Amino acid sequence: MGAGDFGAGEGLAGEDVLPDIVPRTVTAPIALRFDGKTRDFLLDDGGRYLSVHPVDQRVALALLILKEKLASAPEVGSGLWKIAYAGGPTLIAEVNDHVRQTLQAMIKAGDIELLAVAVEIPARGTFLVQVDYLNKRLIESERRVLTV
Repeated sequence: MGAGDFGAGEGLAGEDVLPDIVPRTVTAPIALRFDGKTRDFLLDDGGRYLSVHPVDQRVALALLILKEKLASAPEVGSGLWKIAYAGGPTLIAEVNDHVRQTLQAMIKAGDIELLAVAVEIPARGTFLVQVDYLNKRLIESERRVLTV
């Protein structure tokens, strides 16, 4: 029995015929698409990370990261988790306040335009936030929707 493609004594041990190398072009994503539901970066069908515009990534991470929970950067993130009473009369105002504070630097820089903030209460004691915005750094700015 030989080692490789050849029988014992018929060729060089371990020498195999290598397949032709097919060049492929792989482009690294500019920014990784973060999914708030799974708290992970999304993959395509081929197992590669999905790309997203850096402004959209910045908005998603700003709203989905809990403010004061990152030891290395406690000022990063949203304070939505601090809202004590999810069914209170001031809930909508508090949510709008937190979202605007979180996105203020991006709004001032002209990166985004905040269109709307909607609040839904699916169950007692919880709430969902939907943020609609325009990414103004894209040539064809289209409405983006992010659910937190």
